[in-house]
Parts: sequence; structure tokens; C-alpha cells
Amino acid sequence: MKVPILKYNNLYMIDRDSSKTKANKELKKKNIELKDAVNFAIRVLSLSFPVKTTIEKKDEPVFYLYFHIIENADAIDELLNEGCVVPAIIQVRSIYESYLQLLYILDSDNTEGIEKKSKVWLKNTLEIDKKRVNSLNEEEFPEKGKTLEKIDKDLCKLDKDFPIIIDEEFKKNTKELYNHFDERKNDNKSIVYEIYKNKKDSFLSDYLILYHKWSEYSHAQSRGFFTSSPGEIPKFRDISELDNIYDFTIHILISSSHLIINHKRSNDQALVREYDELSRRWNNEIKYRNGG
Repeated sequence: MKVPILKYNNLYMIDRDSSKTKANKELKKKNIELKDAVNFAIRVLSLSFPVKTTIEKKDEPVFYLYFHIIENADAIDELLNEGCVVPAIIQVRSIYESYLQLLYILDSDNTEGIEKKSKVWLKNTLEIDKKRVNSLNEEEFPEKGKTLEKIDKDLCKLDKDFPIIIDEEFKKNTKELYNHFDERKNDNKSIVYEIYKNKKDSFLSDYLILYHKWSEYSHAQSRGFFTSSPGEIPKFRDISELDNIYDFTIHILISSSHLIINHKRSNDQALVREYDELSRRWNNEIKYRNGG
């Protein structure tokens, strides 16, 4: 049943059909369908990590980060097509962070460097869990001892399954995962800069307008960011962020797919040609918007 969006008798109303129609009208103007970029990324994943092949421990971080990007990008596509735009921001934030971590791991001149960073990522994940469990009260969490024991076993198993040594020199000369990640948020080489570098606005304003705002959206108290003036009542199914979300998601999919193709040194010429064509169409889209 269609519900009018007008405020009637002081009730908050929603018009799903109208929002969906408006969103689809905007999406039809795009040069690339988001679903096409998602499907391309799935083909890259399938060729790089065949389903019937067991994932090696050293490949787990790259696989799971890329898989996470694709799965959430697919969810973003569904949300945008339904006119449910603002909640997609949570997924955008998540894939952006996964992309930065993927950059961290694959930013190395040799296989050994990538493997060491992969182990740092895996080990760091377990150590964060251990720290979190250690902070819990045993009365509130009776399974604390067993959980810590399991984490310690997993850490030992990690060293057994993935024996590469993270030596002190490597630790000294390599930025830790989350320090690097935090710095990349403010780096003018980040995704935001890549999309908007031809615009007159400074990178800082793009960062504040996009990623910072989107990060804050995960907290309810920051919902006011999405109103035009303080105290204004927000609308359900507001589609005003659709273009930004679409841009970010397409760019992350194409960029992360390029990282994976280079990392796995894919010799599949059809896949490389498909990437080149998708990348060309996306670059043309950006040039067109910037008046090129």
C-alpha cells in the first residue's frame, strides 16, 4: 500500500514507491551499472581464488577483504535500486576501510613483504580479540577462560600454518596495520582524492563532506548531518547522497579488482580486456562530469 510522504496529523510518513522511482531515474543516467561492476569483481575473485581450491593462510586476508568489498557493494546496489540510500552509507564506510587495508597488504615490491603484512593482519585480528576478551568480567562472561585458550591455540596454529617470521627489523621498518590505515584516511592519495582531484574544492573539504560524514553516520546522534539546517526533521528514503555513494562504490570495486589482478598476475586476456573497458568507461564518466 502506498503511504503519502506528507506530514499528516503530525505523523512521519514514507513513500517508498516515489523514492524508488526517483532513485532508478538517477541510476539510469549512469554510464556503468553498479551490478555490472559487482559481477566483474566476482569473476576476478573466481579466477583468482577458484571455489574448489582451499585458500592458503597467506591469501586469507586478501581474499576476505576483497570478498567483503564485493558482498557489501552488491548490498549497496540493492539498497540504491530500492531508493533506500542513506543506510547504504554504512556499507560504503565498511568497503572503504577494507580497501585501505587491502592497499596496505598489497603495497609491497615482493611476495615476502605481502606475506609478512598478511600475517600482521591475521595476528592483529586475533590479538584484538584477545584484548577484548581479557577486558571482560568472568562473572559476566563465564566462557572467558575457554575463549582465551582458543585464541592462544589459534595464534599457535597461525605460526604453524603460516611460518613466515615477522622479524624485529620488519616491525621497525613497516608501519603497523591500523597506524597505516589511520594515516591513509587523511592521505591526499586516497580514494576521495582520486575521484575529486579535478574539482576546485580542496581535498580536505571532500574528506569532511564524504568520508568523515559517512563514518559518523554509524552513530545515531550524527543523523543530523543529513539535514540542510540544524533541527530540521529528516526525511525517510532521502536519495540526496545517491551520486556520492554510487561514485565511491564503483571506484572501490574497480580499484580493488585492479589490485587483485596485479597481485595474482592474471593471464586471462578476456578478464584484462574487461577491466580495461570498465576502467575506460569509468574514467570517461569522471572526465565528463568534470567538463572534460
